[in-house]
Amino acid sequence: MRKPNKVLRIGFLVAAGICVILGARLFDLQVIRANQLQKDVAKQRVQGKLEHPERGKLLDSNGNVMAMSLVTYNIAIHPDILKTEDRKKEVTDWLSEALEEPKDEMRKLVESKGKDGKSLPWVSVKKKVPFEQAQKLKNHKDASIEIEQVPLRYYPNGDLGANYLGFVNQGNVPGAGLELSLDRYLSGKPGYTVAERGRSGKVIPVGYENIISPMDGYNVTLTIDSYIQYVLEKRLKQGMEELKAVGIHGIVMNPKNGEVLAMSSFPSYDSNNYAKTDNKLWNNNIASFTYEPGSIMKPLVMGMALEYGTINENSSWDDNGSISVGKHTIRDWNRVGWGHVNLEEIIIHSSNVGMVEIGKTMTGKQMYDGLKKAGFGEKTGIEMPIEEVGIMPKKENFETAITKATVSFGQGISTTPVMMAKGYAQIANGGYKVTPHMVKKVEDRHNNVIYSFEEKEKEEIYSPKVNANIKSYLKKNTEVGSGKGGAIEGYDQGSKTGTAQKAENGRYKDGAIIGSYVGFAPLENSEYVLLISVDEPNVEYGNQAASPIYKDVMTELLAYKHIPKKGEVKKEVRLDVPDVKWFTVDKAKEKLNQQNIEVKVTGKGEIVVDQRYSYQNGKLVVSLETKGFTTKDKWNIPNLVGMSLEEVEKLSLGIPVVTRGSGVVTEQSMPPGEHVKDGKELYVWLK
Repeated sequence: MRKPNKVLRIGFLVAAGICVILGARLFDLQVIRANQLQKDVAKQRVQGKLEHPERGKLLDSNGNVMAMSLVTYNIAIHPDILKTEDRKKEVTDWLSEALEEPKDEMRKLVESKGKDGKSLPWVSVKKKVPFEQAQKLKNHKDASIEIEQVPLRYYPNGDLGANYLGFVNQGNVPGAGLELSLDRYLSGKPGYTVAERGRSGKVIPVGYENIISPMDGYNVTLTIDSYIQYVLEKRLKQGMEELKAVGIHGIVMNPKNGEVLAMSSFPSYDSNNYAKTDNKLWNNNIASFTYEPGSIMKPLVMGMALEYGTINENSSWDDNGSISVGKHTIRDWNRVGWGHVNLEEIIIHSSNVGMVEIGKTMTGKQMYDGLKKAGFGEKTGIEMPIEEVGIMPKKENFETAITKATVSFGQGISTTPVMMAKGYAQIANGGYKVTPHMVKKVEDRHNNVIYSFEEKEKEEIYSPKVNANIKSYLKKNTEVGSGKGGAIEGYDQGSKTGTAQKAENGRYKDGAIIGSYVGFAPLENSEYVLLISVDEPNVEYGNQAASPIYKDVMTELLAYKHIPKKGEVKKEVRLDVPDVKWFTVDKAKEKLNQQNIEVKVTGKGEIVVDQRYSYQNGKLVVSLETKGFTTKDKWNIPNLVGMSLEEVEKLSLGIPVVTRGSGVVTEQSMPPGEHVKDGKELYVWLK
């Protein structure tokens, strides 16, 4: 009878011991280590999430969008959460179906392990996923799938202006062009959400939460006119093909204020597909291309000498075709010379000998100082991330006769097309300094102006008398000299051509030239300076290469601005040509008709896929090329922004449309353009 009592006592003691141990452990957890444990749990539950700001838009001077941001999503997974085979299979199937990726590839990601053989805590699956794919994954509400909203930079006009717009890469980092140089305005500031989250990744309602909202980037309005840009690029592309050139460059500038209205260099690329092109093209533009200007330099040097008073409008020299400068002989292009020549004839005949004589009248210091005053040997200040200054001989080198001689006719000095355009703008505008620039203003999201360009006080480069003389020589050159290939009936212009030997690796390349034509129109109260430079054309002289291009572009510009011919009265008409590519035909007509622009439609489609410009009987005509909303294997998605819900519902897009909200469309999940048919839905948000 005693044994059971003994067993009970032993059992009681064991139970008591266990209780003491558990109590001690509980006391340790709840009292002694409670604070530390709470901190450890908080660390696991409190998570930070980056909130991306919306990058600002790049707009042309008429408000047309040149670069914008769309919403996309980065998808990642947490393999360490997936403990069972069923869960791994389930998530693999979800990823494969939503992202339209092979199951075996998704399975590899789901089973990702580190060097220690343990499942990884985080693996990137796919970046820049459209809304409809991300939404399918969101619907599963699974903690193992992470969906991060990220921006995608989109360029509605494709390759138009690509070599100055640049691009933004997959990591939302600018890589070239204005996207890079203006990033401080465009990028905005990221926000953060720090909050306690449960296993599902959702915020715990009563937990800790701290939100710092992102600050969206500013919108930048450029000086660029998209219509002028289109006209310039169209003709430059044509010129590249016709002349079999290595490259071609063009710039249109307003000489009154230095605004760059258009600029382009070819070969170029599409900003939407920058990764598919040679990265050498990313910085191929008129601010980075350097060359010896050749004869287009002559009027600028002549103007300097007139300004110093070392020559006057009555100066003249004998030109027998060559002149000796030390051990060197400099020849005219015709080899026989032009006889007795005055200043006007030196420009008309592009006399090297005459320019050497003019150079000799100046001291080395005068020539150097004159070039520096005009802006040579320095950056112009244009807002491109890379601007070359070319090669300016050292000040002491100008004391040598050969340096003064060669620089006087545009050799032995190198510059950029934008600098040469600046030089001619300073003649066209009456003789005042200008700063080439591409940024008109920067505004925040409430249209408050953060920055606007302001020219400093006018600095005189040429006196009125000198300026008038130089302009008259350039006018005569357009009428009867080398510039007559760019003459336009009914308009007075000033122009000069140039044929420069191409320097490469410190030597002149045999048979290679850079042909240029630069001019301004109309002669008085000039609206445009236009410079064309062709790199290694298949012709002998620069005027043969560049003159036809100049003439075609300038003819369109004068018509666009409604500049009257001599004797006509100007009609005050200002046309802002909207970009209607990827609009529905009805919406495109509506926008163009608001500007009293004549519209012609080709094709029987419902959506505009391209627009072209021409002038007929002095009136701007926009031709719209159209296609249907759907083809055999593609959808043509229109720009729906600004449409009402009723207007959207009336469209037979051929793709399922899911609308959210009411009012007018403010955003769409697929950007306007071509999309491969793949079972997607088009989401549209209205406000």
